[in-house]
Amino acid sequence: MNIWRLSSSWSQDGNYDSTILDIFWKHGVVFIRDDGKPLHSVNHADNDEEGDLIAVTDGDRIVGLAKPLTAVLDFTELKMGLRKSDAQRLSDAEADIRGFRVRFLNVSDLDDLGDQEPSRFCRINDETLKTRLKEIWTSKNCEDASKAFKIEASTKTLDKLIREKGDQDVTLYQVPVYQRPYAWGEDQIQRFLGDIIRGINKGEDMFIGTIQLSAKRLLDPRGEYYQEVIDGQQRLTTCALILKALELLSPDESFSAFTKQFTWIETRVSNGLMQKYLDQTLFENALEDSSELNIYATNLKLIKKILEEWMSKDGEENSWQYNPLELFEYLTKKLHFVVIQTEAGLSKTLQIFNTINTAGLDLNGGDLFKVRAYEYFKDYHQFDCFDDISELYEKIDRINSNKRRSVCSIQEVLNIYQTIIVGKTYDPTPDKQSGLPISTIRFAPETFFERLFDTRFGIQRWENFTSVTKLDLASRIIDLNELQWIVEECNRLDSKWYSNNLYTETFLAFNLIYNSRYSEYIHLWHVFRFAYKDHENRQKLSTEYMKALARLFTIYSIIYAKKVNEMHTYIGNLVREMFNESAENIIDKLNEKIETKRDHFYSELDSQFAWYPTPKNLLCRLLEWLAREPAQRDPSETRMIFEGSYDIEHIQSLNDIKQEEREAISKEWGDKINGLGNLMLLEYDINRSIGNKTFDLKILRYGGDEEDCSKLTVPNSISKDYQGNKIWKMEFGEKKLQNDKEQLMRFIFG
Repeated sequence: MNIWRLSSSWSQDGNYDSTILDIFWKHGVVFIRDDGKPLHSVNHADNDEEGDLIAVTDGDRIVGLAKPLTAVLDFTELKMGLRKSDAQRLSDAEADIRGFRVRFLNVSDLDDLGDQEPSRFCRINDETLKTRLKEIWTSKNCEDASKAFKIEASTKTLDKLIREKGDQDVTLYQVPVYQRPYAWGEDQIQRFLGDIIRGINKGEDMFIGTIQLSAKRLLDPRGEYYQEVIDGQQRLTTCALILKALELLSPDESFSAFTKQFTWIETRVSNGLMQKYLDQTLFENALEDSSELNIYATNLKLIKKILEEWMSKDGEENSWQYNPLELFEYLTKKLHFVVIQTEAGLSKTLQIFNTINTAGLDLNGGDLFKVRAYEYFKDYHQFDCFDDISELYEKIDRINSNKRRSVCSIQEVLNIYQTIIVGKTYDPTPDKQSGLPISTIRFAPETFFERLFDTRFGIQRWENFTSVTKLDLASRIIDLNELQWIVEECNRLDSKWYSNNLYTETFLAFNLIYNSRYSEYIHLWHVFRFAYKDHENRQKLSTEYMKALARLFTIYSIIYAKKVNEMHTYIGNLVREMFNESAENIIDKLNEKIETKRDHFYSELDSQFAWYPTPKNLLCRLLEWLAREPAQRDPSETRMIFEGSYDIEHIQSLNDIKQEEREAISKEWGDKINGLGNLMLLEYDINRSIGNKTFDLKILRYGGDEEDCSKLTVPNSISKDYQGNKIWKMEFGEKKLQNDKEQLMRFIFG
């Protein structure tokens, strides 16, 4: 491991006041002007056990250690989203800046880390100092990891929040990268200002709820700190906009540090875009030229307009007489809120937020995965990839928007991925037998990932997830590239599906699985293609796999009246085997499993299917498909059969319209009246219109050239073969049943 020295002084002469330590710490970066120094010699790492260290200096003292998490990046690639005042401090040198994203460790409290090297960037060669710095990195990291959970609550005003001094001065409140943008609209602004004015008129203080902040975090080793705003962005930001409006309306008044700098509030949302808008609003005084997308400027104009209306009401009865200093004093000293400060990991902090249940971040399953994945990568694998995580979500939104339909959702993507995780983490080696239990495949995605992250973060050690930490240390469980692949694969399948560009057999297999009792496993198409994504015959094998899977699910939907654990266990083990055996072996195993059910399936085809919606729909639709000529089995025709509005017709009515005939019919048919020999697919409106009529009347609608006659193959065949018969005889049903059984056995077993 090499250790490098990097100066935090930005001026060429190393002036003490030119430090940019706060920019380094706040954005998790280090950089220099690219003047030929050997930045490319620095090794970065994916975890703490590898890579070099960078000792960051303030003057001649080392105040921080940094672990490079990326290769060398230029200014744009660092993605800092600097506020205007910080960008100005860099003296327009952005084009020359090169650096790294890093993980920081504060060592400013140690007095024995002097370094007399004059260079802005160089390798440290002092072996004693290098050994000391390595020891500090290791011990301090262990110390930080063992910090206990802590929560504190206090009542504050805006004045106390911003200007109160203590052992650790907080000079900045930062809206973190995982929050949604500022979003208050006219209704909220009107209500908030109205409540303030009523409070002033009544001479009463006002309580505006809770604000949840993170623990104090180092902003500058010289003694300044910042806190992340977990909940309260809308209220804090609106207070800043009211203060700005006061400054614009009453420029002669003095509102101290609140309005002259506005350095106490910052946002990292939307990769610097929201900070750019906030800077334009608070510093540039060019409201009329602001973009309509700039919600800060929009709300500032609204606040200014409302206050101007109050100014025009001077002297009106029961109105507040505009007094800028009075409003300033009330806003900063009479608005009270409870500050909840949490010292914990991000997941625990958000759990507290969810319990408090105030307005702000919507913690649905998708949002939680985004935030917790960010914590997973940042804190446990040492790289900040929130933009990449956000891009995953944005990609899903773009695909759905461009196609104007729901191609996939983040929940569907996570459902596929959790199955992949169970498969890829399994090690079949006899002395290991490690991995997540196959039962976790059937967990809801929200539950699966909540428990995975809880266990990995040490929040709660969930049953079935106890191996997560060990597995993750051996090989990172979650990979954003894999999630991106799933999204792209969903998009590819959707395009082929709606353009009827899938193989007919594949299209049929999807429809059979979807209509079976095991439709929850329809995503196994993606799992198989992921497991064998590098196979040269993946497309052909995928089709063979889905055909086998569809036949297996059809069998189990017929021979059992409900889902059975045998099938869930079998599929779980099959998923594991996909990641350890050849695709050909997996397909062979499916076919072997199918063959074991030949006799059982054949015997069950004599059952009374009319009382069981799943098997009767599945079999009658499949029989309609099988009755057709190959040219009439293309994807568009298959879609019509399985997605069209059809019903299951009793050819001989279960309750014949001729009541006097019912007893004789029941005696002749017995239970077989509800079997396949007497059932077929028929258009819904025809089925309803013919009702319980006699066969000689029904058959007129089963086929013919008239518009109101069935266009389906099975009814057409019955119309043709049995025209002239007044009743549907038992022997006709027996013949149909035998023919149906032969077709089904040939299709399922070959």
